[in-house]
Amino acid sequence: MSGKQLERLQSIADEMDRLEKKPNAVVRYDVMAGALWWSDERRDFYNVEDHLCLRPLFRYRTSVILEAPEEVYQTFWDRGLQLFHNWPGFEPERRQPAQGLKAFYRRKHAEAIQSIAISDIAFRIKNEFGGYPSCRTLLTAALKHDPPDITVQEIYRLLSRSLAIAGKPIPKDAWERVKTCIAGTLGISADGVQPETRVSSTLK
Repeated sequence: MSGKQLERLQSIADEMDRLEKKPNAVVRYDVMAGALWWSDERRDFYNVEDHLCLRPLFRYRTSVILEAPEEVYQTFWDRGLQLFHNWPGFEPERRQPAQGLKAFYRRKHAEAIQSIAISDIAFRIKNEFGGYPSCRTLLTAALKHDPPDITVQEIYRLLSRSLAIAGKPIPKDAWERVKTCIAGTLGISADGVQPETRVSSTLK
């Protein structure tokens, strides 16, 4: 972990220590940290570095909740306890293993991984077919499912519709090219990509 990030905790210590626990605080998921945090646990800091230095702290606490402490981040946790021990994030119920929090983390973590994969597929197909369909089109379709997901057949249909609307012909090899794009994202052989293949079922 960056020493500068650790030092940064000192600069926000007073503000963190003044934060108050809110009865209506909502638990959220930080994609970049892979961690849980509550809506009353950080200020709307102007400097992005003030947010970045909190992520290792959030990650350590999440690993404790998951009953798999990641010692590499413990220094941030211990330093936080020294600098702003009144912080709502140190409340006992927010750092204890709980089935509800574990389930929430697993669901949000899976959604994040799937969304990243779907975004990559969308990018590859957009480049392969000259901008059709747009990344937004594929993501919108995938995000209609909970958790985000999409089949290969759905992707092919969206491509065909986008090309048709644009007045462009559908290449004869479009299906094979779509399979190749998806296989590249999922790290599998194109032969293993079938119409009913779902992105989520193939992710490791």
